[in-house]
Amino acid sequence: MDERLTPDKTDWKNNVKRHMLGIIASILAAFSALAVFHLLFGRLLDEFWAARPDSIWRASVTAGFVAAGLFALAYLWSLRKRGDGSIVAVIARDRLRRLQYQITETSGLDAGSITGPFGLTLARSRSRAVTENQMALPDLVADYRMFAKQVVSSLQKVAQRAGITAVDRVRLIVGIDEIDRIESAEQAEKFINEIKSIFGVLQCFYVASLSADALAQFERRAVTARTAFDTAFDTMIRMDPLDMETTRQLLEQRVIGLPYPFVALCHVLSGGVPRELMRIARSVFDVRNSKSCAAQEEVDCGTIADEVVSRELQSIRQGLLPIAAQLALPGTPDFVGLLDDREWPTGDFQLDVSRMSDVLSRIASSTNTNDKLATVGSVCDSFAAGTFFFLTVREVFKLRIDDIVSELRAYDTTIVREADAKTALQVLAKARAVLAVNPALAASRVREFRMHYGLSDVTPTFLSQS
Repeated sequence: MDERLTPDKTDWKNNVKRHMLGIIASILAAFSALAVFHLLFGRLLDEFWAARPDSIWRASVTAGFVAAGLFALAYLWSLRKRGDGSIVAVIARDRLRRLQYQITETSGLDAGSITGPFGLTLARSRSRAVTENQMALPDLVADYRMFAKQVVSSLQKVAQRAGITAVDRVRLIVGIDEIDRIESAEQAEKFINEIKSIFGVLQCFYVASLSADALAQFERRAVTARTAFDTAFDTMIRMDPLDMETTRQLLEQRVIGLPYPFVALCHVLSGGVPRELMRIARSVFDVRNSKSCAAQEEVDCGTIADEVVSRELQSIRQGLLPIAAQLALPGTPDFVGLLDDREWPTGDFQLDVSRMSDVLSRIASSTNTNDKLATVGSVCDSFAAGTFFFLTVREVFKLRIDDIVSELRAYDTTIVREADAKTALQVLAKARAVLAVNPALAASRVREFRMHYGLSDVTPTFLSQS
């Protein structure tokens, strides 16, 4: 069995063993230097020693040996303090090297050569090349589980030296990110099913980020068949989007003095997602520092919202334009023309939504017998819901900013914040949160918001509902 698959000692003595050759070599080199010096100047040294037994040179040599001993002790003590951490680092590098490269070890033996007359030479040599077999999946799993055990043992010993009594509560936490970026829940489940054999190491816990679809499958475990999510994870925690108060606290940690309406704008456009919140906040400041606004001493929230929404709509149109050009439907030219029209949207909410609905209606009438109905419906519904949402944000922050300020003041005076979900701005933020996964639900929440603010009741066309 490969020695690297067996548990390594994790005490400081193993460090000393690894550096023992270097220590012995240093000592031998020092004695060798003294021996050479004595052979060259031995007689002079003997006479010097006899003539001046109390010479300062004798004290210097003695002090040098004492200093060398102290340095050696300090070196060994530093190895003892580093202890398990250095061994774990060596093991980790060894594992990584074995995953990245195929190891070939070559050893040779030269038996010597005999040179005869006329330049005739006879030689004999032997060599052996050993190529390490690539590790199969069971070997990789076993190797990783053993490494995880070694890391846990190392952490426990470090904690014990630090004076922590509850060593058994020391844990290794491994994060598995971006699983929620996998296209479908089925592919994510397949991935989890392939890696779940590494789970089960004592005191080693895994935290994974999953999509909403995967979470829904786990929550339906009582009424459906068991899935990989059900068998691999002990529990799942749903991370809801941030509420208005948490958004405000997060932005105040990054930005000082951001007015409350701008906080509400960032919250609504981000849907309470922290990463999107930071991106929208940067976009707000980019607009404020742009040429059109930098010269002004004050810029109102409506102006900033108008430009930020325009950038978001432009991003959506640029992303959908290549997909729309490949739909090959009778209404595709009008749809592509709408996406490529730099003068749209015009700023008139009803006119802009009416034109969009007309274009989507023509596409809907031509998809009844088309086998690409699912793809076309997904593209068009996402565009309709996104446009409906962003145009509503632009309208309310430009024309109804006083109502927003009043709502924010009422929100601040509310002592019990469970009413947060009932505020109109939070409804709009929740529409943004589900925009990518359920366009129809997002549009329904936008309509609810518009009714609360007394805005015109306009509903865009959705192909999935045609």
